[in-house]
Amino acid sequence: MEEFTIKATLTQKDIVDFYYNRTVKNPLYIILFFCGIYNLLFGIITIFNKELYSSPNDNNPFLFSGGLFMVFILLFLYFVKWRARKFYKSNIKIQREIIYTFNDDELAYKGYNVIAKYKWSELPKLKITKKMIIIYVANLEALLIPKQLFTETQIAFLKSKIKSK
Repeated sequence: MEEFTIKATLTQKDIVDFYYNRTVKNPLYIILFFCGIYNLLFGIITIFNKELYSSPNDNNPFLFSGGLFMVFILLFLYFVKWRARKFYKSNIKIQREIIYTFNDDELAYKGYNVIAKYKWSELPKLKITKKMIIIYVANLEALLIPKQLFTETQIAFLKSKIKSK
């Protein structure tokens, strides 16, 4: 494919959405969320059905732990969004325009005080979401590019070059 260039500027919303989706779609988070829902529902059921649970002082530990768990989950989501906003505001490099150049041999990245080139064989993973193309340059480091800037042909090119390992 012929070389193509994409210029992108990430917004705070892009970063917050990335952090939020990465957290909410994590299997551990999903399991913890449903454990909290289960505890909360079981606590509510035991209020109405004393045969399931009764104690001398009628305190319902399931309702308390489920409620506490759900408060923890909501606070955790708030913390994730807060952390993403803080990351965006403190990182000047991602607030400026970034120029990505794609060709048959490599991906070139030019941003604020940063120039990098990656061979396609060095890139471990490509993830495509509804709004974002995420090109991992390491296991915990990625380039985020808004999907709307790509054509279908360019997306197919990326898929052919980056084989997830």
